[in-house]
Amino acid sequence: MEILARLEELILPYLEKKGYELVELRVVGAGKGRVVQVFIWKDGGVTIEDCRNVSENISDILDGEELFEERYYLEVSSPGLDRPLRTLKDFRRAIGEKITLYTVEGNEDIGVINDVSLDGVELVKENEKKLYPWSSVSMGKIIVEFK
Repeated sequence: MEILARLEELILPYLEKKGYELVELRVVGAGKGRVVQVFIWKDGGVTIEDCRNVSENISDILDGEELFEERYYLEVSSPGLDRPLRTLKDFRRAIGEKITLYTVEGNEDIGVINDVSLDGVELVKENEKKLYPWSSVSMGKIIVEFK
């Protein structure tokens, strides 16, 4: 079984039980420099305390499985404000946010996410709504505006 699939199989039940969503899971590096990166999300945002608690529990889960022959490092964090939006869940979490939407054709559009459904992503721009079907959506990025 692929390592990412096995990691997800091990940690997903714990995360779901505690009310977290697994946004992304990565393993980077090799040997003694291997890093397991876990990005989590929950309603209301992820705190440093959340990351600490999740890290401790996931570490216990992984250590009990002996998945890696050599030492590894575990990083648990929130995905950040400017993370790419790729899945239906990502876009749904961002309803009401202003984004740049990138299409598979290489075009970009800026607007506020009005709706997300199985049909696609609906943006509002200058009081006009436009639906982008999933087949044309490459990704989106939230536009972080500081006031």
